[in-house]
Amino acid sequence: MIKKIRAGLKYITDFYITAPVGETIFLMNAGQIPFDYRNPLLMSINIIGTLAGAALTIRQFKLRHRLESSVSKHGYNDKIFEPTIPLWCDRQTARVVTKNCGNLNDYVALCNVKKIEHQLNPN
Repeated sequence: MIKKIRAGLKYITDFYITAPVGETIFLMNAGQIPFDYRNPLLMSINIIGTLAGAALTIRQFKLRHRLESSVSKHGYNDKIFEPTIPLWCDRQTARVVTKNCGNLNDYVALCNVKKIEHQLNPN
């Protein structure tokens, strides 16, 4: 029973870490919709915010799926994960994927190397 609870909590954590900004925007706006039903302007803003959060979440899950399928076919490769370094949300998604496949230390090392390279050559 405890293993199932831990697995469920890990799933929820990985789900949220995969798309933290999109999920936060989605949850904050969707949670407000029932309270703003009498104000059409606020309700429409919340609906638009909910859709925007969902779109960001979908984008991150597509990236996660693409990274997971690439890792399952070819194994861990720095070239696959290099494009995820510039954006914070992409890095979080890549961290979830590399943690689940056992290569988190390799990805952290790649991020550190790229950070040092960027500091030496800011252009």
